[in-house]
Amino acid sequence: MDDLHGTIAAGLAERYTTLAEKVRELAAPLSDEQLWRKPFPFGNSFGHLVLHLTGNLNYYIGAQIAGTGYVRDRDREFAETKRLPKRELLKRFDEAIGVVQRAIREQSADNWSAEYMAVREEDAGNRFNIFLRCATHLHHHVGQMTYLCYELSRQKSSWRPILGFHHRGHENTEVNLRESAARNSADAARYFRLWARRWSGDRSDRSAWRSRFPDNAHPRRGVFSARRSCG
Repeated sequence: MDDLHGTIAAGLAERYTTLAEKVRELAAPLSDEQLWRKPFPFGNSFGHLVLHLTGNLNYYIGAQIAGTGYVRDRDREFAETKRLPKRELLKRFDEAIGVVQRAIREQSADNWSAEYMAVREEDAGNRFNIFLRCATHLHHHVGQMTYLCYELSRQKSSWRPILGFHHRGHENTEVNLRESAARNSADAARYFRLWARRWSGDRSDRSAWRSRFPDNAHPRRGVFSARRSCG
């Protein structure tokens, strides 16, 4: 039993450490402006996902297991209008990871099966499940962050010549940026349509795929396995 307890604790601790490092790695190249920009008309910004993960860990593990007294405002995690600097945002995230790591170390062999229930996790059942679910939830959002970074990098490249107008005194830079954002959103929608057809066996758009999305946007080599710098 002691061996199993040690294996569980070490495995969970390693997983949270690895995922937290991935979040910091993805955030590193982003400017404060990119951190809070939504590259699509749907979904969340990178910064809001970090807020959400911070709140998730502080509530489900911090408040409910470690007894920190944290009070969560889940809706605000997605709607916060105060744009924290990246350094402060990641500091709060790291503190939440620290709370999780300490909670893992403090669990005894019997604690893993201790009864657990919280808001939106009424069926968790026991502490082991909530540690596992929170790690899975973190991993899920790291995937979203990876794609956000890919798109932010792509938009940065496509906006560069447009931003050049500003340096020449062009008065309609904001209009050009909005038009560019609309084109990027259309590209994203087209990308997923072509991706769906490609993987359903429909090759009718093969030439359109290759002309519009080169190898660096291929679903196997690019977007869905992207490990490039965010730019």
